[in-house]
Amino acid sequence: MQQKRHLWLIRHADAANLSRSGRDFDRPLSATGEAQARAMGQWLATQPERPEWLVHSDAARTTRTAELIGDSFGDPAPVRFAEHRLYNPTFETLLSVVQETASDCKRLAIISHNPTITEAALMLAGNGRVAAMVPCAVVWLSFDGQWQDLRPGITELQTMQTPAGLKP
Repeated sequence: MQQKRHLWLIRHADAANLSRSGRDFDRPLSATGEAQARAMGQWLATQPERPEWLVHSDAARTTRTAELIGDSFGDPAPVRFAEHRLYNPTFETLLSVVQETASDCKRLAIISHNPTITEAALMLAGNGRVAAMVPCAVVWLSFDGQWQDLRPGITELQTMQTPAGLKP
């Protein structure tokens, strides 16, 4: 019997234009981004399914996005993993990270960067089913099978949420 897997693709929240070091990798979240990540974490925590693992790029802005989202869940908090391959990856690299996920994880969130996170959402959800991912946007997909089975054409889009969609 196949098991249902849930995958959330999350673009990091709004980031500052510059970092103190001058390196893109070190850019922090802006004040807007901090608020976006908290709000998206609170929204995710209310959903019928929520991530048990948050795997994120090790860049400063994705790490902070993962911290704020994860902290919103309360107990049990999701396990967080930093993965350097998710810093400006190709679609194939992002897909490999997902496919390498341990089978005991049933609900996985990937926090990464544009343009690849949008490309992954479009490829996995089907072109025309999701929009370009703005900062801190979430695409929630599900499929039956193992992580290594994930490929375009087998997922079901559960929802897409943006920070603007959370405002009353």
